Amino acid sequence: VHPGHRTQVEILDPLQVFVYCVDPSSEEDSEDEDIDLPRMVWLAGNAADVPEDGTPVAGWLEAGGDMVRMPGQSLGPFGLRVKGEEGCCKFGDVSVHVDPGPRWIYEAKYPSPLRDRRDELGGCEFARVAGCPVVVGHIRP
Repeated sequence: VHPGHRTQVEILDPLQVFVYCVDPSSEEDSEDEDIDLPRMVWLAGNAADVPEDGTPVAGWLEAGGDMVRMPGQSLGPFGLRVKGEEGCCKFGDVSVHVDPGPRWIYEAKYPSPLRDRRDELGGCEFARVAGCPVVVGHIRP
């Protein structure tokens, strides 16, 4: 989605999102096998954008007082109600909280890429995520 370019997206209530984790490519890491690279946590608004090698994460999604649990058994869709005033994109306030399990740490990207893009570009952040998934954080050993 580009500034000034109109995209038509059907917005359901609740919004249907997918959250998944992707391991670093083993081809890129073949030379340095002892380096622990972070796993990327992605947020997508379209099932077709979820890669085959995506894995579920446990935790929760939060926005505008709504909280949806992610039990770690599926990639979604997770229904999220994003409350806000007409004309104001509240999807930019969505946050993803991951429980990575023992010996792992979740680091959310800061500032939030959703909020950052909404503030910089304006418009509907869900429309952008529906067209292109976004990395929202990393899981590190």
